[in-house]
Amino acid sequence: MPCTAHAKGTMVRERPRHGDPKVTATITTHHATDSADDIAATFRRDGAAIIANLVSAETMDALTADLPFDDKTKVGNEFIGGSDNRSLGAVLHANPQICETLLLNELVLEVADRILRPEKPMAASSTPVRRDKGRVVTSDDGCYQVVSVDAPPEEGPYCHHYRVGASVSLQARDGGVVQILHREMAIYEPFVEHGPGARDLIFNVMWAGADFTAENGATRVVPGSHRWPAERLCNESEVAQAVMPKGSVLFWHCRALHGLAASTSAARRTGIFHSFVVNWLAQEENQYVAFPPEDAARLSVRARQLLGYRSSGNCGWVKGRDSDDLLADGLSGPLELKKRRKAVDAAA
Repeated sequence: MPCTAHAKGTMVRERPRHGDPKVTATITTHHATDSADDIAATFRRDGAAIIANLVSAETMDALTADLPFDDKTKVGNEFIGGSDNRSLGAVLHANPQICETLLLNELVLEVADRILRPEKPMAASSTPVRRDKGRVVTSDDGCYQVVSVDAPPEEGPYCHHYRVGASVSLQARDGGVVQILHREMAIYEPFVEHGPGARDLIFNVMWAGADFTAENGATRVVPGSHRWPAERLCNESEVAQAVMPKGSVLFWHCRALHGLAASTSAARRTGIFHSFVVNWLAQEENQYVAFPPEDAARLSVRARQLLGYRSSGNCGWVKGRDSDDLLADGLSGPLELKKRRKAVDAAA
């Protein structure tokens, strides 16, 4: 059987997908004790990475026990394998404890910070990515203007902060079909450049609410496809499955081909998906409707920030509200923040 090794991670022996002995692709699996730098390096190289047993199986059981997979959740699932499968939107609101545990997992945030390169990172140990500000210049006849600065992808930040793009729980059941392989960045076609070499704008996260196996529909990912041109087609032998125990987490790149596998098992396979997207792109799922202010107010400030209740200096602000917590009174927006900076400078 094929296997892949990592200097600090687990040696992973991947089983071929059920009924397909030709599969040779693999996804590298890390320990929860591996560094965010090592995990991010794997992610950049392969377009995917797994962290095994990041939270306990008991934690996942508690978080998924009351998710309401009723008959309504089998409607509208044509894109994820048909009505035999189930999908629950706004899963963060369905169980707010997911926000305070999975969404705020420090190692996940450390890796997300390294991939999305925010000016305001979420993990306590991460270093902010500084950017050059626009320069104010004067023409020969005294006309003032701002000259913008554009940094290459390997240097400047990709965003001021990031926030949840979508949150969905997917339950694969026996009878579903294989989902078509697709790229997450396709939701912004043709408006945002996303070919090889473009900035990473989405970070995708799938938590294993049950053991993910080859038989019960473990997520399919094509390692390396984040570097392919759009016209490059995938062969089945290049598709890997994210076989991982309950409590593990899978990351995949915004340009990596991926999709749900078909389940041939009587066991129901539950996954909790959420993405992080740079703050200047629209959220795929509207979190302000999915998680309205009166409910978000009961969360921690950091959880609210990740849902989108914060602003940069120029985008998403509300006058009279705090830029780091838009549910609190304070200052935000270019005019009010400029006033704050002047007050700080005067005090110094």
